[in-house]
Amino acid sequence: MFHIAKKVYLEYDYKFHQQYPYIIASNRWNKHPITITKSELISQVSSFEELLEERYGNNIENFWTQLLSEDKKLIVFVDPSTMAKLQFQYWKSIFKDGVTAADLHKLHTSWIESNRLAGYYSLVGSWDTGTNAWTKANAFNELSLPTLTESTSLFAETTTSNSIKSMNKSSVSIEYLMADFFHNNNSSHKTELLKRIKHLTWDNWLDELEHLKYEIISGNIDAGKLDTSLNITIGNIESELAKSDLLKWTVDPAFINDAEYIRENYDPQIFVNCYIKLAEVWQHEYDDMSELSRLINSDQYEELLNRDVNRNYGCSYTRTRFFEKANHVFVTWCYDLKRKGQTSQLSPFTLR
Repeated sequence: MFHIAKKVYLEYDYKFHQQYPYIIASNRWNKHPITITKSELISQVSSFEELLEERYGNNIENFWTQLLSEDKKLIVFVDPSTMAKLQFQYWKSIFKDGVTAADLHKLHTSWIESNRLAGYYSLVGSWDTGTNAWTKANAFNELSLPTLTESTSLFAETTTSNSIKSMNKSSVSIEYLMADFFHNNNSSHKTELLKRIKHLTWDNWLDELEHLKYEIISGNIDAGKLDTSLNITIGNIESELAKSDLLKWTVDPAFINDAEYIRENYDPQIFVNCYIKLAEVWQHEYDDMSELSRLINSDQYEELLNRDVNRNYGCSYTRTRFFEKANHVFVTWCYDLKRKGQTSQLSPFTLR
């Protein structure tokens, strides 16, 4: 999904779903009209031009103004050609005036690559060897890398939007905040970026702890090997775990994705010790989590971002369940430039 601001996204029509409030501006892959009425359906029309005429007074500026004023989740489904046109207008409006056709060509190429690579991660349809074709519309048969000529032409015919130019740029997608910050450590959007890093860090860390809990509980009786003071047997596993200073968190009903509760009730060293004990039992090398735990629990989010860059492979903040909510390829390019000390190349992508 292409993030506009807050919880508003554009999405390709071939990826249509009904999970959130949505607008459909295409009739290529969806029955028109949709016969099953859903409260989430705001509007369905056959094309983006029809959408503008029906809802926005045939004025693209009204479209952007309305989207930027939305406080709840909204997804607008459009065809690939419309997506590209809207993206170029959006990018041309959020970045400073020095951005060029070649810059947006690079950004658009990275976006298409992100979507195609994500297609292998969450495949839509299957490959029919008989017809040598995909059984459903997906990134592989809908999206192709743009040529510089195509991008240059699109750039030339694209005007900026006053609504986007005047919006609070701190609400844009995280990859633009990163590019802006990596280019200038004193970016005016640094506070918002680190706020996002905090949210994503804790989201990832809580997911990590849930997996750690799973590993411990799934050991059942073997959990006694992690705390040898316990006498675990059939019939007392929960009660024994509950009295262990090391393991009681695994059977604490309140320990469910609640960062504040965890921070108030548990010493973070407990989790590090659990990783150490598991490594000993499994007889493999310990993946040291102590530095990560220390930085997270002391709210060192700029250091955590730098640590993620210096891990030298990928970006923890846009992968897995965030993989399709950001331009993952662009982010890793920004990381690469940061590692090489070549962040001057990010100058075109600084925010207005």
